[in-house]
Amino acid sequence: MVVKRHRFKQSQPIEERLAQNTAQLREKAEVLPPCGAREAIMRRITQNEAAFNLSEVLRPRGCSPPNKSQCLSSITGQLSRKRY
Repeated sequence: MVVKRHRFKQSQPIEERLAQNTAQLREKAEVLPPCGAREAIMRRITQNEAAFNLSEVLRPRGCSPPNKSQCLSSITGQLSRKRY
């Protein structure tokens, strides 16, 4: 029996989701005393910030996340001009 994956389209870009999650984690970390749970939250905040920076680096120049059709057309145009 094949198990189907439940797929759904994200309504917000990854950058927005990471920013919201990071803000929520910061609020939790502020109220916690220095302990292992707070360190785990701070580690997750660092991971979110790294993922946010990486997504910005990987995004083609001049493209914003909601307008993917223009991004894809510019990428395919760049790839067709490059010779490997």
